[in-house]
Amino acid sequence: LRPPRELARGTQSDHVAVLHAYRQYYSTSAAGVADERGAFARRVYVSPKVLASMRAHGSVDSVQAMGCWSLVNLALNHQQKLELLKLRGLDRVLDAMESHPRVLEVQFRALFALINLVIPEAGALYEDDLDLKAANKRVVRYVLGAMAAFPDSEKLVRCGCLVLHNLSLDDGNVPHLLAAGVSLPLQRAARHHKDADVQRSAVSTLRR
Repeated sequence: LRPPRELARGTQSDHVAVLHAYRQYYSTSAAGVADERGAFARRVYVSPKVLASMRAHGSVDSVQAMGCWSLVNLALNHQQKLELLKLRGLDRVLDAMESHPRVLEVQFRALFALINLVIPEAGALYEDDLDLKAANKRVVRYVLGAMAAFPDSEKLVRCGCLVLHNLSLDDGNVPHLLAAGVSLPLQRAARHHKDADVQRSAVSTLRR
C-alpha cells in the first residue's frame, strides 16, 4: 500500500476519505513494515494532521469516528503513540466522545483508540502531571458514560472494560476508578456479556 496523500483541506468527505487511507496504511503489519511506516508517519507529520482534521470538524461524527480509528493504528507504533500523547491526542479522543455521546460508531472507535493510549508508557511526555491525571479522570467518566449509553453493544462494552483495565495498570489511577464507582458497571458487564475479553478484563480490574 502506498503512503496516503496529504490530508485534504476540502470537504468533510475528503477528510473522511484521507483518514480512512491513513487507517489502512498504518494497520497492523509485520514488524519491519510497521517500523518503516512509523518512520514515514514522523517524516510527514501524520499524527498532527489527523488531530488537526478532528479538531477542524469536531461536529462531524463521521470524521471523528474515522479519526479515532486512524489513531488506533497509529498508536500501535511506539514512537507515534508517544507523539500522540505529547500532542494531547488523548484529549482529542475524549472531545469526540463528549461531542457525540449518542453515536455508537464514535463512542466505539474512541474507546478502541483509548485501549492503547492509556497504557502506561515509558518515555511518554505530557505537559503537566496534573493535566494527565485530569485527562485520566475524564477517560473514566466517558468510558462509563459510553457503557451506560450502549449496554447491549458487546464490542463497545469489551473496549470499555479493556480501557478501564489498562488504566488500572497504573496504581495512581486506582483511586480515580474507585471514586467513579466502576465496580457496578464492570460487574454488570461481566454478568451480561460472556465475551472472553469482557470477562477477563472486568474480573482483573475488580480484583485490583
